[in-house]
Amino acid sequence: MNIVTILEKLAHSHSQRLALIEDCPERKGLTFAQLNEQVASVADRLEQSGIKSGDVILLYVPMSIKLYELLLGINRIGAVVLFIDPSYGAKELKHCINLTKPKAIVVADQLLVMARAVAPLFGITKVLPANQLTALPLAGTAAMKAQPIAAVADDAPALITFTSGSSGLPKGIVRSHGFLNAQCELLADELAIGNCQTEMTTLPIFVLANLARGVTTILPVSPKRSIFMFSQQAHSRFNRKLTSQLLEHMPERILAAPAFLMQLASALKEQNIKCHFVSEILTGGGPVFPPLIDLLREIFPQSKLTTVYGSTEAEPIAHLDVTNQNSSTLNKIAMGGGLPQGKVSPQVELAVLPGVIKSEYTDSEFDKQKGSANIIGEIVVAGDHVVKGYVAGIGDWVNKIKVGQRIFHRTGDAGYLDAEGNLFLVGRASMKVSVPNGVVYPLAVEASAMASGVIDSCAYLVVRKQRVLVVKLNKTAQKNSSEQLLGSLAFASIDRLVVRANLPMDKRHSSKILYSKLKSSL
Repeated sequence: MNIVTILEKLAHSHSQRLALIEDCPERKGLTFAQLNEQVASVADRLEQSGIKSGDVILLYVPMSIKLYELLLGINRIGAVVLFIDPSYGAKELKHCINLTKPKAIVVADQLLVMARAVAPLFGITKVLPANQLTALPLAGTAAMKAQPIAAVADDAPALITFTSGSSGLPKGIVRSHGFLNAQCELLADELAIGNCQTEMTTLPIFVLANLARGVTTILPVSPKRSIFMFSQQAHSRFNRKLTSQLLEHMPERILAAPAFLMQLASALKEQNIKCHFVSEILTGGGPVFPPLIDLLREIFPQSKLTTVYGSTEAEPIAHLDVTNQNSSTLNKIAMGGGLPQGKVSPQVELAVLPGVIKSEYTDSEFDKQKGSANIIGEIVVAGDHVVKGYVAGIGDWVNKIKVGQRIFHRTGDAGYLDAEGNLFLVGRASMKVSVPNGVVYPLAVEASAMASGVIDSCAYLVVRKQRVLVVKLNKTAQKNSSEQLLGSLAFASIDRLVVRANLPMDKRHSSKILYSKLKSSL
C-alpha cells in the first residue's frame, strides 16, 4: 500500500486538525486536509514536469513543511525520494548518484543556482525548484485535478538514504512502502505514537509516524549553521526563538536527539522556566548520559523520560524509562558498566556475539556463539523493520550475516545483556582499548566520566599508544576535579588527560564525537 494512502484517509477523519507546524512567515501550519491537498498539488506538478512512477528524485530541502509536502508528493505518484547528506564531498556524492541514478533534483531556492551548475556534471538534466512545486494552488484546484494515488506493491521503494558507517563510501538503504508502513506501526506500538495530540520532534522518521497516527508535529526552529559556530549573541537569539516556539505551542511530547534537548533545556534553565505541560520526552540517536537526564528531570518535572536505542538500519531496538533511575543503575554506570538501554523490543531478535563473527551460520552454530549474561560482544539484530541489505549489495559483506533463512544486521555496537535481559551498551565494537586487566570500551569510560557531573563532554581514545581522555569541563568543575576524575576512572588506565573548550561532533545531530578528527588534532 502506498504510504500516502494513510494521509488521504486522515484528510477526511482529521480534516481540521493541524498536521504540521513550523516557525515560518509564509505559513505556520497545515491541517491534514490542507497537507493532503498540497501533496496532491505537488504530485500533479511533478507529473507535468515529466516525473513518473519509479523515477528516483534527489531531494535537497531542509526539514520543514515543504520537505514533507515534497516527500509525500513524490511518493504519491509512485516515485522514489532520495536523500544524500549535504555534508558529503564530491567523491561521496558521485558514488551515491551513480548507485541510484536520480532523474531529477528538487532543491530549495537558495541552492538553485548551484544545483543547475552542478547537476549536469552528474548526468542529471532536471532541476526543479522546491518553491515552484509547493506554491499554494488556487482554492479548490488541487482537489479538482488530483490524480488517484499510484498503486504500488509493498516492496516498491519509497525512500533511499545513505549511511556512512564508520568507514568507506556511503551505503545506500532502500525503504519500501511496506517497510515504512510496518515501521510506523511498530513505533506506534513500542513508543505509543498516537497517544498524544502534539509532539515536537527533530527526527524525520517520527514525523512520518506522527502523520500516520493523526498527531500534530511541531518542527522546531533550526539555525542556518551549527549552533557551535555561532557568536554568543546569535546563540542567545536562537535559544530565545526555540524556547518561544515551545511555549507558544506547548507540545505534550518532545522527541529529539540528546544535543537538541541539552540546548533546549539549558536555554529554559537560563530563563528560569519549567515546563509542566510536557508529559513525555524521548531521546536517542546518540549517548544519553546522566547529567542530561538530571537536567531534563529539573526542567520538565511532570515528564516521563525515555531513551530509545536503534540505528539507521533498525529503529527501534530497545527503549528504557529513565525518569527515576535508581542508585544501583547509576553506580553501575559510574563503575564502567556502560549505558543501560532497557528491554529489547519484542519485534526484534537480538543476539550478542563475542569473538570473531562469520558472514554465515547455521541456526545451531549461531546459538552456540551467543554470549551468556554479562558477556560483552557485538550486538546483531533481525526483524521485519530491520534493513536486510544495501543498494547494490555494497556493505552487505561487512554489515549483514545470514543465519539459516534470516538476515541479521551488525550494529557495530558492543554491549551485553544482564541476567534480567536488560541491554547495556559499552561502545563501538571496533574501538576496544587494551588495559592491564583486559579491555575497556570508550562509551563505558565516557559514561562513567560523565556521571561525575563536572564535565560537559568527553572522549576516550588511544593516541600514539597512550590512553587519552579528552574532556570539556563545566562550570561546576574545581581545581582538583581533574585529579578526582582520574581517580574514579582507574579501571580505564588513563595515561593522559586533555582539557579542551569543545570536542568535534557530527554535523547531523551533534550527538556523536568525531573520534578520527579528534585524534588528528591530538
